Amino acid sequence: MINILAMNEALEKYGFFYHHGCHCGGVLKKYYRREAYELMITPSRKKWKIRLSGRTVADGLDSELEQKLKEIYDKKAD
Repeated sequence: MINILAMNEALEKYGFFYHHGCHCGGVLKKYYRREAYELMITPSRKKWKIRLSGRTVADGLDSELEQKLKEIYDKKAD
């Protein structure tokens, strides 16, 4: 199971904060230039994805941030 709060703590320096959670996972959200980036987490399926204002982000994310998200996810998903 992914520890969402631990992920949130690790991502704080990128401006993310814990937004809400539910039985299926949770969302970490970051506002940047009036856009809402969301890290959607589904612990039971060991999945995560990044969305921008409701749309899945295909590119344009800072590569360092994306790599950090993957590292945190992979560590917590073990």
